[in-house]
Amino acid sequence: MNAILVVASDAILRRLVSEILTLSDYQVTTVDNSHAATALLQTDSYRPDLILFDLPMQRSDGIELLEAVPSQEKRREIPVVVLASRTQMIALGLELTYEADGYISKPFTIKALLMTIQSVLTQCRLANQNLQSNTATPPRLA
Repeated sequence: MNAILVVASDAILRRLVSEILTLSDYQVTTVDNSHAATALLQTDSYRPDLILFDLPMQRSDGIELLEAVPSQEKRREIPVVVLASRTQMIALGLELTYEADGYISKPFTIKALLMTIQSVLTQCRLANQNLQSNTATPPRLA
Protein backbone atom coordinates (compact mmCIF):
# COMPACT_ATOMS: atom_id res chain seq x y z
CA MET A 1 0.00 0.00 0.00
CA ASN A 2 1.44 3.35 -1.04
CA ALA A 3 1.60 6.16 1.51
CA ILE A 4 0.57 9.62 0.37
CA LEU A 5 1.04 12.88 2.25
CA VAL A 6 -1.77 15.31 1.39
CA VAL A 7 -1.03 18.96 2.11
CA ALA A 8 -4.04 21.27 1.76
CA SER A 9 -5.12 24.29 3.77
CA ASP A 10 -8.75 23.87 2.70
CA ALA A 11 -10.33 21.38 5.12
CA ILE A 12 -13.05 20.30 2.69
CA LEU A 13 -10.58 19.61 -0.11
CA ARG A 14 -8.24 17.83 2.31
CA ARG A 15 -11.04 15.55 3.52
CA LEU A 16 -12.37 14.89 0.01
CA VAL A 17 -8.97 13.95 -1.39
CA SER A 18 -8.20 11.85 1.69
CA GLU A 19 -11.44 9.89 1.32
CA ILE A 20 -10.93 9.32 -2.41
CA LEU A 21 -7.38 8.07 -1.86
CA THR A 22 -8.29 5.93 1.15
CA LEU A 23 -11.10 4.26 -0.82
CA SER A 24 -8.53 3.61 -3.55
CA ASP A 25 -6.29 1.69 -1.11
CA TYR A 26 -3.74 4.39 -0.36
CA GLN A 27 -2.49 5.07 3.15
CA VAL A 28 -3.16 8.78 3.63
CA THR A 29 -1.70 11.31 6.06
CA THR A 30 -3.01 14.87 5.91
CA VAL A 31 -1.62 18.19 7.12
CA ASP A 32 -2.95 21.68 6.63
CA ASN A 33 0.18 23.64 5.71
CA SER A 34 3.70 23.35 4.35
CA HIS A 35 5.30 23.93 7.75
CA ALA A 36 3.56 20.87 9.20
CA ALA A 37 4.50 18.86 6.10
CA THR A 38 8.15 19.91 6.32
CA ALA A 39 8.28 19.05 10.02
CA LEU A 40 6.74 15.64 9.36
CA LEU A 41 9.17 14.95 6.50
CA GLN A 42 12.13 15.79 8.73
CA THR A 43 11.31 12.92 11.07
CA ASP A 44 13.00 9.59 10.48
CA SER A 45 9.80 7.68 11.17
CA TYR A 46 7.75 8.96 8.23
CA ARG A 47 8.44 8.63 4.52
CA PRO A 48 5.55 8.88 2.09
CA ASP A 49 5.69 7.41 -1.39
CA LEU A 50 4.25 10.63 -2.81
CA ILE A 51 3.40 14.17 -1.69
CA LEU A 52 0.21 15.70 -3.05
CA PHE A 53 -0.35 19.31 -2.23
CA ASP A 54 -2.86 21.94 -3.06
CA LEU A 55 -1.16 25.14 -4.05
CA PRO A 56 -2.76 27.80 -1.90
CA MET A 57 -3.27 31.35 -3.01
CA GLN A 58 -0.46 32.41 -0.68
CA ARG A 59 2.63 31.85 -2.78
CA SER A 60 5.02 31.29 0.10
CA ASP A 61 3.27 28.33 1.73
CA GLY A 62 3.22 26.03 -1.30
CA ILE A 63 6.50 27.19 -2.78
CA GLU A 64 8.30 26.58 0.53
CA LEU A 65 7.31 22.93 0.32
CA LEU A 66 8.42 22.62 -3.31
CA GLU A 67 11.80 24.02 -2.30
CA ALA A 68 12.12 22.03 0.94
CA VAL A 69 11.57 18.48 -0.36
CA PRO A 70 14.49 18.33 -2.85
CA SER A 71 16.79 20.08 -0.39
CA GLN A 72 16.43 17.26 2.13
CA GLU A 73 18.82 14.57 0.98
CA LYS A 74 16.85 11.61 2.33
CA ARG A 75 13.57 12.99 0.92
CA ARG A 76 14.81 14.00 -2.52
CA GLU A 77 13.42 10.93 -4.26
CA ILE A 78 9.83 11.47 -3.07
CA PRO A 79 7.66 12.47 -6.03
CA VAL A 80 5.56 15.62 -5.69
CA VAL A 81 2.21 16.25 -7.39
CA VAL A 82 0.72 19.76 -7.32
CA LEU A 83 -3.00 20.58 -7.32
CA ALA A 84 -3.45 24.07 -8.75
CA SER A 85 -5.61 26.02 -11.11
CA ARG A 86 -4.08 26.53 -14.51
CA THR A 87 -4.05 30.26 -13.79
CA GLN A 88 -2.06 29.72 -10.59
CA MET A 89 0.51 27.55 -12.36
CA ILE A 90 1.01 30.08 -15.14
CA ALA A 91 1.04 33.11 -12.82
CA LEU A 92 3.63 31.53 -10.54
CA GLY A 93 5.69 30.06 -13.36
CA LEU A 94 5.53 26.67 -11.67
CA GLU A 95 5.94 24.57 -14.76
CA LEU A 96 9.16 26.36 -15.64
CA THR A 97 10.63 27.03 -12.20
CA TYR A 98 9.92 23.94 -10.10
CA GLU A 99 10.22 20.35 -11.11
CA ALA A 100 7.13 18.74 -9.66
CA ASP A 101 6.55 15.22 -10.91
CA GLY A 102 2.96 15.94 -11.81
CA TYR A 103 0.33 18.62 -11.93
CA ILE A 104 -3.42 18.26 -11.53
CA SER A 105 -5.44 21.19 -12.76
CA LYS A 106 -8.33 22.39 -10.59
CA PRO A 107 -11.16 21.74 -10.81
CA PHE A 108 -10.22 18.07 -11.16
CA THR A 109 -12.06 14.81 -11.60
CA ILE A 110 -11.57 11.75 -9.42
CA LYS A 111 -10.30 9.92 -12.49
CA ALA A 112 -7.68 12.62 -13.20
CA LEU A 113 -6.54 12.59 -9.57
CA LEU A 114 -6.14 8.81 -9.42
CA MET A 115 -4.60 8.48 -12.88
CA THR A 116 -2.00 11.17 -12.21
CA ILE A 117 -1.02 9.70 -8.85
CA GLN A 118 -0.78 6.17 -10.25
CA SER A 119 1.23 7.37 -13.24
CA VAL A 120 3.72 9.29 -11.09
CA LEU A 121 4.12 6.36 -8.68
CA THR A 122 4.67 3.97 -11.58
CA GLN A 123 7.24 6.27 -13.21
CA CYS A 124 9.06 6.65 -9.90
CA ARG A 125 9.08 2.89 -9.29
CA LEU A 126 10.44 2.21 -12.80
CA ALA A 127 13.11 4.89 -12.42
CA ASN A 128 14.21 3.38 -9.10
CA GLN A 129 14.34 -0.11 -10.64
CA ASN A 130 16.45 1.18 -13.54
CA LEU A 131 18.76 2.97 -11.12
CA GLN A 132 19.20 -0.16 -9.01
CA SER A 133 19.86 -2.37 -12.04
CA ASN A 134 22.42 0.10 -13.41
CA THR A 135 24.28 0.27 -10.10
CA ALA A 136 24.24 -3.46 -9.43
CA THR A 137 27.67 -5.03 -9.35
CA PRO A 138 28.18 -7.32 -12.32
CA PRO A 139 29.12 -10.91 -11.50
CA ARG A 140 32.83 -11.67 -11.43
CA LEU A 141 34.28 -13.95 -14.03
CA ALA A 142 36.54 -16.63 -12.62
